[in-house]
Amino acid sequence: LAGTAASVQGFITTIGGALFGFYIGQLFDGTTVPLTLGFAGFGIAGLIAVLITEKGRMFQSGAGAADAMAGAGH
Repeated sequence: LAGTAASVQGFITTIGGALFGFYIGQLFDGTTVPLTLGFAGFGIAGLIAVLITEKGRMFQSGAGAADAMAGAGH
């Protein structure tokens, strides 16, 4: 079951990346502006996703992070 889930996640990630890459490729105007904006935009989106999902645990010391993880499953 885990192998199936991993392959589905890989498939979705690959298709999503291809679609986003195609969109940015269509914006090409002879400069590197679309590529730069794509890197910046998707980088910021990724950072926001991590900050939302980690809920601040990423910026805690080792002991604080362990305590936060211990209570995360309850």
